[in-house]
Amino acid sequence: MGYKLAGRKWLCEREVNISRMKNLLLTMLLSTLVLPVLAQKISYKSVANDDLVEVLNSIEDYHTIQTPDNSIVVNVFLVARPYESAGNPETDETKEAIYVATSECDLAPEQHLFKLTSVYNAKIISWSKSKKNPQFVFTYGPVNKLKSVIVSVSLRGLKIEEEAM
Repeated sequence: MGYKLAGRKWLCEREVNISRMKNLLLTMLLSTLVLPVLAQKISYKSVANDDLVEVLNSIEDYHTIQTPDNSIVVNVFLVARPYESAGNPETDETKEAIYVATSECDLAPEQHLFKLTSVYNAKIISWSKSKKNPQFVFTYGPVNKLKSVIVSVSLRGLKIEEEAM
């Protein structure tokens, strides 16, 4: 059995080999833990939900509001519906839909989605943060007969009131 100098100490070959094996195992272990994190490959998949594809391709406007106590987030999407006529043959107006998505601010949030339909020429004109429920106001309809709607949003539903203009 031979001896080798390791630093200031003489070690037998067996101890040198064990030390090398430990270093090799440590390097391999670190490589298996660190390299997958550093070398993640970004991938994609096709989404097959036709309704979702249509909505995301037709978003015209988007708003987000959060309650003052940060308990609920509300996302409102104004979505064009180009294949639905507004029923006015003299114009090329089409209907729109307003999607209202609600979510708790939590690790496992309760979430809901609501759809307001049969509106056209819709424009969201204001938001208000109340302590209980956020509200938004939107107008819709022909320019000469605009209607105004107040929508109060809670996590599980909407309250809709038409305003006189």
